[in-house]
Amino acid sequence: METLDASKAVFDELNAWRGAWEHKNIKAYFSHYVEGFSGEAKNAKAWRDERTVKIQSAKNIQVTFSDAQINFMADDAAELKFKQHYRSGHYKDIGQKTLQFKKVDNRWLIAQEVFK
Repeated sequence: METLDASKAVFDELNAWRGAWEHKNIKAYFSHYVEGFSGEAKNAKAWRDERTVKIQSAKNIQVTFSDAQINFMADDAAELKFKQHYRSGHYKDIGQKTLQFKKVDNRWLIAQEVFK
């Protein structure tokens, strides 16, 4: 039963992250990442600045997911793989996203993000 609750918590976090992204709520969007997250940028500030510009300049962001698979590596670590469909204005892409979640203060936060 524990894993079912944990899976629901991770998917709830994923959907809240998507909602913040689609609504361009930058503060809420960043709240879904571990402190100090920097993605592929040189540091966390550079990543946040980059994402802020990209999200704010996008038109009508729509993000959907399919084929999601979750794997728990530990009580406080999960990996979620899914196909991400992104559309903004005339731009769209589809790719495989992998999010590594870490449980911090009873919340599942994104610790690593890879999109191919």
